[in-house]
Formats: sequence, C-alpha cells, structure tokens
Amino acid sequence: MKKNNIKYLLITILFLLFLIPYNNYLTYKELDIKTLFSKPIIINNNSNYKDIIFDNNYIDTYSKLENTEKNVLDYYYKKIDLKLPINNYDLLTLNIDTSNKIEEINLIVKVTADNHEYIYTYNNFLKVKNNNLLVINKKNVSDIEISATREIFNDYDEIAGIKMDEIKVNNSEDYHLIINTLINKNILLLLFVAVILITIVILKKLKKYDKTPSEKIAKKFLYLSIAFGIVFSILIPLYQIPDELTHINMIFDELNIDADFNKVVNEYGDTLRIMHQYDEKVNLESYLDFKKGVRIKEEMTIPKISIIKHFPQFIGIVIAKMFKLPVIILITLCELLAVLFYSYIGYKSIKLMPFKKEVFMFIMLLPICIQQMGSFSYDVMLLSMCYLFVSYLLYLKFTKSEINMLDIIKLILILALIALVKIPYGLLGLLIALLPLNKIKISILSKKIDFEVIKNNKRIIIIVSLITLLCVCILGIMILKKIYFGRILLAAIRYPSKSIKLVLKTFWLHKFYYVRGLTSEFGWLDTHSSILFSIYVIGMLMVTGFINFKRKNKKVEVLLQPFKTWEVVYIYIVTALLIFIISLSMIDWTAVIIGYTNLDKYTISELGNLIGTLPYIGGLQSRYYVPAVLLFFIPLFYSKITKQISKLNITILLYIYYIVLFVYLFILFLYRYWI
Repeated sequence: MKKNNIKYLLITILFLLFLIPYNNYLTYKELDIKTLFSKPIIINNNSNYKDIIFDNNYIDTYSKLENTEKNVLDYYYKKIDLKLPINNYDLLTLNIDTSNKIEEINLIVKVTADNHEYIYTYNNFLKVKNNNLLVINKKNVSDIEISATREIFNDYDEIAGIKMDEIKVNNSEDYHLIINTLINKNILLLLFVAVILITIVILKKLKKYDKTPSEKIAKKFLYLSIAFGIVFSILIPLYQIPDELTHINMIFDELNIDADFNKVVNEYGDTLRIMHQYDEKVNLESYLDFKKGVRIKEEMTIPKISIIKHFPQFIGIVIAKMFKLPVIILITLCELLAVLFYSYIGYKSIKLMPFKKEVFMFIMLLPICIQQMGSFSYDVMLLSMCYLFVSYLLYLKFTKSEINMLDIIKLILILALIALVKIPYGLLGLLIALLPLNKIKISILSKKIDFEVIKNNKRIIIIVSLITLLCVCILGIMILKKIYFGRILLAAIRYPSKSIKLVLKTFWLHKFYYVRGLTSEFGWLDTHSSILFSIYVIGMLMVTGFINFKRKNKKVEVLLQPFKTWEVVYIYIVTALLIFIISLSMIDWTAVIIGYTNLDKYTISELGNLIGTLPYIGGLQSRYYVPAVLLFFIPLFYSKITKQISKLNITILLYIYYIVLFVYLFILFLYRYWI
C-alpha cells in the first residue's frame, strides 16, 4: 500500500473515532447507554396543573432556547409540575406520545436538578416512530415542569394536545428504543463515510479524463436550475414557503388591488392546514382544481415602483387576470416565471465571473435557494441581483480592459434594485472600492476622466471627495432618521458595544443553526433533512470553494490569489458588516414579539436602550445570509488544497453531487407534502 493511501486511511480512522461519539453526543445529549432504568413511573391525571399568564419572568426562559422563537403574546401557558423524589439519576427519560401532533413551537421542558434549571425544547427530543423521547443526563432531578402555549380551552386534561396519561418518566421500554436508534444511526454514519471514500477512489481512477468543468458551466447551471426550480416549485405547495402568503398580498398592494389573496381564491387548496403539521398532506382534489378561477374585480392601474420586488410573479398575475386563468395555473405560471428569471440572471452572472464559477453555481443552487427560486418571495429578485452585482463588479475589475460611464451606471442601477428590495443589502455597494482606478475612462460631455487625470489632480479630487462624502453622510443621516430601520441603524452606530454584543449573543445561542439552515430547514422550518445530508452539502461546499484552476496545454494550472491582501481583508470586513446589518434588520420584529409597542415613535436613544435589553434577535433565517456566504468564498484561496482537488475528476464529482441533491430533496418533499 502506498504511503499516501496509508496516511489517508489513518486520517479516516481518526475521523471516525471522533465523529461517532460526536454524532451520539448531538443526538442523545451525552447519553450514558450503560445506565439501566429503574421501574417506570407513570404520571397520571393527579398531577398538579397551573395556569400562568406569560410575563417578563418567562422572557429569560425564552432567551435560553436554541433554534426557536415563539409568538406568545396572545396565548396562555399551561404548566404541569412533575414532583419527583430526589434520586441519584444518571439518566432519566421523558416520553410523550405524538399521536396528537405536538408542534415544536408549543413545548418547553424545564428540569430542576442540583438546584439548577435546564431548558429543553421539542428540538431536543429524540423522534422515533410514535415516540417523542427526551433524554436527561442529570443527577438529583427534583422537578420536571412541562409548559406549552395554547389558547384557553375548557378541557384542562389536555395541554397543547398532550394528555396526562401519555406522559411517562423513566419508562423501561425507552432503553431498548435508545439502543436500537443508536446502533442504526452509527451504521448509517459508517455507510455514509464508506460511500464518500469509495467516491473519492472512483474519482481518482477517472482522473485521466477531463478533470475540470468546461467553460460551458453557465449553460449547465441554466439547465440544472430550470429543472430543479420547476420540479421543486411544483413539489412544494402554495403557502409552505415562509411568508409566501404575505408576499402575494404585497404584490396585490403593489398593483393597487385592495384584496386579500385568501378571499380572492376562497382559501384555495386548503394548504394552510398542513403548515407545521408534518403528518398532514395536500388534498389533491381541492389543490388541482382547474375550475376555481382568480376573482380580482379591480381594474389594473399603474403599479407602484415597489412592484419591481416581485417582477416575475407580477407578470404571472397580470396574465392570469387578463385571461381569467384557474388558480392552479396562476400559481404555476408565477412560480415558473420566477424560476426562469432566477435561472437567467444566474446564467449571466456565471458567464461574467472571471473565476470561481463552480462555487458561484454551487451557492446559487444551495438547497434553501432551490426552495426560494420557485416561490412568490422577493428573494428571487434580491438574491439574483446580488449575484449579478458581485459578478459584474469582478468582471469589471479582472476582465474588462476599460471601465466607462455605462458600466458605472449599470452597477448603480443593480445596486438601486437591491436596495429597493431590501435596504441592508445595499451595503454591497462598498465593494465598488475594489475597482481599479487605472481602468477608469469616463467621458462626461466633452471632458474625459481617466487615471492620469485623477493622478494629476489628486489633491483636488481628495478635497472634493471628502466634501461629497460629508454631504452624503449628512443627507444619509437626515433620511435615516425618518425611516424606522434607519433609526435602529443609527442607534446601533451610537451604541456599538450593545449592538455588537446582541448580534454575537444571537449567533452564539443559535450556534450551527444558521449553517444547517442552508441545507436542512425547509418549508415553515418544519421540514428537516438528515444531519448527514447537511454535512454532505456543507462538505461539498468547502471542496467547491477551493476549486479554481483551468486547462492550459492539457495540463491543470492552479490559479493564484487574484486579490491583493488588503482587498481580501476589505471583502471580509464588508461581509462582516453585511451580516451585522442584516441581523439588526430584525430587531423591530423581535421587539414586537416580546411585547414592545409604538416602536416607530422611539427616539434613537430609546432604541439604543431597547437593543441593550433584548435577549437575542429573533426571526433570522439562513437564507438572509446567502450573499454573505458568496462573499466569504470568493476570496478563499489555498493552492495546496486546490492542487489536491485537481487530482479528482471535478466534472463527475459535481454531477454526483447534483444527482444526490435532486434525488434526496425530491424524496424529502414528496413524503412531506404528498404521500
């Protein structure tokens, strides 16, 4: 056996020795499988009930929860206290029957052990068949408190659908359930690693064939994205993408149509019913109803400028109204136009990119992007314009020999579209500083401005630039003071320590949730993929992020870092600022959920105090950070890794990845919504 093969084998063994225990830790929260359970304690209806109103004391509890935000303002808590005798438990289980479809947003379990409180949510439960099993690895458990949000009902024997006689603590049957699940998960993990190793061997054996993707990668993206987009826009039914109904009503408002989509289509398809209800499926008979048409009575008028946010979907709605098409055709048409728009802009972006075309394609086809590209959301416009802006800017920097006035106008127009859709993403405009001055050749009337003119009039240009910057800052502050988000931004600038601390606290609380959200949180965050699938996608993203080579005389040439050191640092600073501003944009939503009112009347100092009191920023989803992910990978270079990757057949590697991606997501959405 070659030395390199022995080295890779040892690395794999060490990796598995780390990964298997870590997998068990993530799944079972430090489960000690050697501990046997004592005689089961069956909890019955004699347990102590309490009705308590949500108050500020519970805000701290919510701040400790991972991956969960809850709207609890209009609800009561119902609380069950399970008083247990103090026992030296090494391991304790709480088993709740799921036949009543417990929703993850409903349940909180607070465990008191050794005078400390430990918070668990439904995300912490092991879900196997009809069991919801919480494994508690704590000693001296004295109290278990189960709380859930629920509207007030007369039947106090139920708490958010949980019946008292369905709750079991330390059930002996749970032990076998845990052992079997543990074995199955680790076998699956070993098979996963084995498949990866076999794939690497095959790709190395095929290295004599074409190893690098062809220059036709833009066309490959176009075909793949259209195929993916059409299939998954059909597979994911209406209303199952976050805020989709809100976006449809936004389109109506932008069209000056005083109507609610639910009323227009008479709650078409009944698909709101399956939201957060994993066992509920689409009613095919009502969903595929070609008789139910769109009933928009208002005449078309000149739409608002903000209709640009939903441009492709707007075209679909106009066509549907003109020809009085059935609702199912309207939905399909709007989603198809959204897919075609996203795919075409992505195609143009990849063509313009001077390098890193593979990672550009990969990010545009991340699982969460595949979900959004065929929807009514303005993410279709926002994400595609962000791709186009970055690619066009890099095209001007590295490929085009001269930068003229038309190029600058194009950049500004694309940036204006981005800001019109969502203001925080306008921060991408800071990347314009990367454009080289020696390429600028602008003609204004009869005067020409180029590098030589700039060089010879350096002092005047610096003075004029500083005065212009000062005026822009003053004008910007005046405008920001009149916009609610602008005042939040000014408050964050005025109180930087509070705002930075809040953002860091948010990311710490959610940990890897935002990373997994790119690959595993679909629908209304109620459709989850396997953690192995997430590892696979993120792993492939890291591999693809280092692909940067081209063919020259039938040899692979690894491209060197095209950016200067200061440019790399600058790009990452812009990336960090973009993440920061995007996160701050959800402060108002968080404040409203917690119970603050009349936020639009708050002064900047009052908003600064609000930032300091919030436990975390809620409502943030991974898809918000896709442009930041793109910026992270563009300057990522390391020639040694790229040379190792060049030993594989990259074309086949990417084909395998996209086949796995398509098949897995197809099965996931098919079982979630249809069968």
